[in-house]
Amino acid sequence: MNRPSLLVLVLCLCGAACLHAAEPMSFQEISLMVRTGENPQSIVNEAARRKLLASLTPDQEAKLQQNGASEALIAALRSPLLLASPAELQTYVSRRQAQAQVALADQQSAAQATPAPRQAIVLPDHFIEPLEAAKTAPARAMTENDAFSLDQLDDAKSKARSERKPLGFVVVTKKCFGQAYTTRQTGGYSALLHFYEAFKDPLVLVFVPSNGEVSVPGSVARGVKAAATQGVTAPYMVVTDATTAEDIGIIPPGDIKADGGKRDEIFKIGAAKIQEWLSYHPAAISNGPPPTAPSGPAPAAQ
Repeated sequence: MNRPSLLVLVLCLCGAACLHAAEPMSFQEISLMVRTGENPQSIVNEAARRKLLASLTPDQEAKLQQNGASEALIAALRSPLLLASPAELQTYVSRRQAQAQVALADQQSAAQATPAPRQAIVLPDHFIEPLEAAKTAPARAMTENDAFSLDQLDDAKSKARSERKPLGFVVVTKKCFGQAYTTRQTGGYSALLHFYEAFKDPLVLVFVPSNGEVSVPGSVARGVKAAATQGVTAPYMVVTDATTAEDIGIIPPGDIKADGGKRDEIFKIGAAKIQEWLSYHPAAISNGPPPTAPSGPAPAAQ
């Protein structure tokens, strides 16, 4: 690493703790706090302390209300006093750019270095409990806010790196949301809930539209293409490392008649494959340079 890159790294490490604590709040954070039953005044207090990245849009307000936010909370979050100042936004953007420069420098250094031979280590299996718990999860309707979206991919990757977890890109259609099902039934509603309950804790989940109109990392595009070739239809999951540099695998939902019992078997096999990969990558990050295939729009699911 050259001296300018090293200097940026030192500055980022020294200021990371205090800057992260003061980082402006995103809609995704507010939505998560609402869905988990956080006290409305606590949400407002946190927004007042850290400020908001941007004003809530009417669609975002509607989604918060659907998830249980009160009119009083929505009204409080509309206050201009809660918005981050231009100087605070510039600080946030500058810090993100510095992090990207450090990540790029690290990636370039890793590409130039000769990788050490990989050795497997025994790790706790964090898939066993959620796979079992998913069998008795209560019926509910999934929403698009239950996982990160592609426009929040940087936040998802940051969370995956900090928690040392792979990323699970769940390819979905609009028909996967809105109807309450259990994980034991057949069909897309049940399959999506089953994916969510089984993998929301050991992985960091990102929803990917199956229409092929959005740009995705190369590893995800390859997984979507492979799924289409195999006749796998949404919802299904493409798993990558925390940086999206390395493919880990695809987990299908089974055929159209597959119920929860059949998916239990499929998910167990998929989880075992991820666990094996983790034994060689305990930091949940690829040991080598990213594959050379370019990123691009995901092929539409068949």
